[in-house]
Amino acid sequence: MRYDFRLAPTERHNRQAYFQPNQVNPISSFASGGLYYGQLVYNTPGNRSFYQNSFTNFSPRFGFSYMATKKLVVRGGGALFFPDEWARDLTMPGYTQTTNVISSLNGGLNPSSILSNPFPQGILPVAGNTQGGLTDVGQNLSTEAFKRPSSYVEQWMFGLQYSLTPRDMIEADYVGNHALKFVISGLNLNQLPPADLALGSSALTAPVANPFFGLGPVTGSGCGLAGSTVPAFQLMLPMPEFCQTVTNVKDDIGFSFYDALNVKYQHRLSNDLTILGTYTRGKALDDTIGGSAFELFYSEVVRNNYNLAQEKSVAYADQPNAAVVSYIYSLPVGRGKLIGQNWGKKTDEAFGG
Repeated sequence: MRYDFRLAPTERHNRQAYFQPNQVNPISSFASGGLYYGQLVYNTPGNRSFYQNSFTNFSPRFGFSYMATKKLVVRGGGALFFPDEWARDLTMPGYTQTTNVISSLNGGLNPSSILSNPFPQGILPVAGNTQGGLTDVGQNLSTEAFKRPSSYVEQWMFGLQYSLTPRDMIEADYVGNHALKFVISGLNLNQLPPADLALGSSALTAPVANPFFGLGPVTGSGCGLAGSTVPAFQLMLPMPEFCQTVTNVKDDIGFSFYDALNVKYQHRLSNDLTILGTYTRGKALDDTIGGSAFELFYSEVVRNNYNLAQEKSVAYADQPNAAVVSYIYSLPVGRGKLIGQNWGKKTDEAFGG
């Protein structure tokens, strides 16, 4: 039995914030149109964790080996692992700031600023945590959701090993690996619901009254939320007080599955030389692509962030067939060997074998 827990990262002065997509944003109290959801929550001395800690990560392992006959051995096992899946700096919204140039408010038909004054509404200040849940309202947002399950991996195998002769052995194993809730990067939490696409481009881009017009928090908005009108689709977003992209930089929703049959044949030509041949027939599936640290959507087009099952396919790195022939040769050096057969114990321990 094994038990693991990793505490969420903290920042020395609590200058970090996490995201609560289902929490009512403070802008709802003075904007028309009802309630608007999604807000940043800054850490405090009494709430320092960057995400919700998990204390239920029990990861058992089980294995067995049974000699069924003098020539046949049966093996099997299974295990549950909780890998370390955090591989990025913490997000610190409010302590860094970017002011975007708004070149046009009507799709490029007319300019909304001039070169001599590209920021007519001013430069966005570095406000720290003074704005609380209003931080980055009217902007695109890159953040981390507070509730995030632990990534885990299930592994299992079952195999038979049979001794054909004193010098020949054949082995066949079935192995499986199933990774769940592993980290992907770049998932947009503010994507337009797919059902609304049926309205068509004209209806979605038609200008409508902006419920955030004249409100201080949206000053300098990077997507026109400071204007008197906005495209209709903006108000159809799950969190319309932000721009079209609210990126969860670490979303634990990815999966992968691999299973394979491994066949191995081993022949010992002599006491010093062994020939080994292996063949693997396997298949790997997943719903994203990435490296060893965490998975990425940076180079992929996700059709529907609300349904990642549509992304399931044969993995990018799938290798269905693999055959390897190798050999192990023990050098004839040491006591009882061709070279050094009369060596003393210490010399043999240092140079023998």
